[in-house]
Amino acid sequence: MAMKELIKYGFYDGIITTLLVFIAIFIFLYPTYKYVFIITFILLFRILLTLRRHISVILNEINRVEKVMNNAKTEEA
Repeated sequence: MAMKELIKYGFYDGIITTLLVFIAIFIFLYPTYKYVFIITFILLFRILLTLRRHISVILNEINRVEKVMNNAKTEEA
């Protein structure tokens, strides 16, 4: 359970931090590098969506392993 929460909340914390830093830089440099920031934001968004899919796969795998472990414990008893 702790591993799932660590992965999930660590991922969301990373997203929030990345977006805050990106917004701070964007505010200061927007007039000069407008198109670069738009392209970078689109790429960043795509990367975050891909990572989210990978995180959900990892969490599903952890759930599966936990179910197998729980079944093994109940069979031993």
